[in-house]
Amino acid sequence: MPIVIVPHAGYVYSGPVAAMSFAEVYRFHSPRTFILVGPNHYGIGAPVAIYPPEGAWETPPLGTLEVDSEVAKELMSRVKYLEPDTYAFVQEHSLEVQLPFIQYIFGNNVKIVPIIIWRQTKEVAKDLAMQLPRSY
Repeated sequence: MPIVIVPHAGYVYSGPVAAMSFAEVYRFHSPRTFILVGPNHYGIGAPVAIYPPEGAWETPPLGTLEVDSEVAKELMSRVKYLEPDTYAFVQEHSLEVQLPFIQYIFGNNVKIVPIIIWRQTKEVAKDLAMQLPRSY
């Protein structure tokens, strides 16, 4: 599973780097699921929040990406700090800005698992990193 760190500033600032990052993934891999991890800039909701497994995200006009319920449930059972929470995502943009790149390059047949973190400690990062699935 490739791991890519992609910037999330405005498209004018970070769009070219994000586009090239996802294009490189496309060159070498055909992922079924993208696990997206980003910061929670507003500090609302659960300290380490995962979008509930039954969810989906829509980016008009590109369509909808479904949350991978199997992967989300697996992560919730393995990551000590992870809590399902839609409220944590209400104002946050750090993951939302990645979706058009994913949809444009990979289409809407891939799935996502959105995770945002405002409790950014070494312990949380290590717990999450050690439990991320190795291939999706």
